[in-house]
Amino acid sequence: MRLSLFNLTWIAVSVVSSLTISFSSVRAETDVYVDNNCRQVSDSVLQSLSEPPWFQYQNVFYGRKFTANNENYWLYAARTGDGSVQFCISQPNFVNPQVINADEISYQFIESINQAGDNNPTFTVRVREGQNTNSPFIDYRLNLSNPNQPIVT
Repeated sequence: MRLSLFNLTWIAVSVVSSLTISFSSVRAETDVYVDNNCRQVSDSVLQSLSEPPWFQYQNVFYGRKFTANNENYWLYAARTGDGSVQFCISQPNFVNPQVINADEISYQFIESINQAGDNNPTFTVRVREGQNTNSPFIDYRLNLSNPNQPIVT
């Protein structure tokens, strides 16, 4: 069976189109946004906006479960409009969210966040000291053993 150039082109366009549509619909379903108080923004609110949500809300790009005082919590980080990061803690499903206010990591440019182990309340946060590619890094330890009083060293 010989395929003409037209048929090959049509097949290629169809495959690329279906991949693009699938990717964009999956991405839209998995994006989570929070407000300045770490509260999750509902899909209905996002859909009613006349401008993209990143102007008004932060996109959550990192989230990990941890255990402290025999209770489950989430640490999540959301990127703000200028690229800096807001850190948040809540109980599962965004219950009782709170902003982590720590000058060393809050609203800084974050290179990486790593949890010390599954469910461990200790995280390493690598802060980039500026927006340039050659900016130095500083590693901080975020201890959430007491979620109401985060400790950054």
